[in-house]
Amino acid sequence: MPSEITIRLSQSAKDQLAWLKRHTGLTQWNELCRWALALSLRDPSTPLVRDIITDSNVEIAWKTFAGPHGDIYLSLLKQRCVADGRSPPTPP
Repeated sequence: MPSEITIRLSQSAKDQLAWLKRHTGLTQWNELCRWALALSLRDPSTPLVRDIITDSNVEIAWKTFAGPHGDIYLSLLKQRCVADGRSPPTPP
């Protein structure tokens, strides 16, 4: 995925991550988001597809989120899309 992709969070997601930061000892948003992605991919239920209002001030560059494992995360996302019968994401 191109490094210019930016992940933006909703206020609700930011609040949930802030709660997790306080209770887990993890301090970086990208660490928490990686865990969230892994748990989401592990959940066998089909993810809810909806428009998300990105009304928080939290933005994470894909390169920061994925670190050196961007190709792996992208492959996992594509695999999950195919398994759910959806089209895999394509870079802009």
